[in-house]
Amino acid sequence: MAEEVELIPDELEQDYNLGHSDIKVAKEIEPLHNLFKLFSLRNPEMITLCLAAVRTLARETNGIFSREEMDHALSYLTQSTRLKVINKILYYNWIVSNGIKYEFPENLRYMMMFLFGPLAQSSDSFKRDIELSFAISDLDEVAGSNDETAETNLQVAFGTLRRIRSQFLNVLEQKSPMEAQKLLVRSKDIHTAMNDAEAHLRERNRESYNYSQTTELRDISSEIIRLSQELHVFIQQDIQANARSFGQYLTPEQIEEFLQKASVERLARLINNRFASPLKPFFLAKEELERRGIGYLEHKPEKQEPTPPPPVVPIVKREAVINNQEGSANSFYRELMTRLSVDPTIPLHNAVVKNNFGESLFRTGLLVAIKHELSEEPERVQFNLTLEGIIEQLAAGPVQEITRGVVELISEKISTKLNKE
Repeated sequence: MAEEVELIPDELEQDYNLGHSDIKVAKEIEPLHNLFKLFSLRNPEMITLCLAAVRTLARETNGIFSREEMDHALSYLTQSTRLKVINKILYYNWIVSNGIKYEFPENLRYMMMFLFGPLAQSSDSFKRDIELSFAISDLDEVAGSNDETAETNLQVAFGTLRRIRSQFLNVLEQKSPMEAQKLLVRSKDIHTAMNDAEAHLRERNRESYNYSQTTELRDISSEIIRLSQELHVFIQQDIQANARSFGQYLTPEQIEEFLQKASVERLARLINNRFASPLKPFFLAKEELERRGIGYLEHKPEKQEPTPPPPVVPIVKREAVINNQEGSANSFYRELMTRLSVDPTIPLHNAVVKNNFGESLFRTGLLVAIKHELSEEPERVQFNLTLEGIIEQLAAGPVQEITRGVVELISEKISTKLNKE
């Protein structure tokens, strides 16, 4: 199935052609874009099963395998599901075929190890974040990346330290003791991780005599240590403030003084829970409970005041006026003719597929009905509906499969005939 080409705006194309280093590196991943389309499937369960199947093939096969070996490795899936999963991972190039054997690309093996490892696991330790970031940046040396790419990836790893520094600053600005304690728990052994990263970076750059990276790492690390010390001081001050309040309590004399100075309304709110809540709306029940509490404190007898009936509201008869200038068939016919005036041949799925499956099904039946009606009205603009008898797979939208066909214009001078209608 031929994919529709999306028109690129001038500004987007201009930005795409910029010489920025990150754009150049991102363009190197363009051959892998089809891989990521797997994550745009409509069914999240199918995405999970496809990733599980790819992991099984990476783990249980020799890298190059036959269809029988692939079926045996994925035998834990039912036959129908297994067929769908294999078709999907083949279509999106997670495995490739030369017509006889199937092969699992080696670069995908690395991605699967990262996908099911560091990416899928959440971290609650700054030490782990730092060690993992610098360990991944060290892979550039093994992968044979050039100096510019290695330098860029190292700056990405430095971003972990800058994020940690920002978290310390935010907590100090908020002055939240609870958040500060959580941050200190995550900061356990962070000094060791930063020292190890600095020593490793110094050893890595020993032959090049490039100490700018080590200096930058040392500056960020010293700032994080300073902020952590300020956070320790803040928590100690908070603990001391709370300790000074231990053992304090209200004496009976203080309670008596409070009751004598408190207003009747405030005291009434203290005893509202002693009265049964009336069967009234919330705001009316609240007012009545306050009135009962005040009456009780002032020794006033409670008066039972009946709730007045609601005022009689005359029922106004309103006539619903439905002004439907044209039915759905005529509206769809005009939409179809307008599109055919621009392009005399439209694929069937572009003509009928709409926002949801129900509407698409309705438009399909409407198209057949309109075609039948037009056969009895030769003076109207005619079109042909040609079906090829082939099921077409749609990559996106509410409809997954549809018969391949085209809607083709027959009559000319559409604008003149439509104006007459």
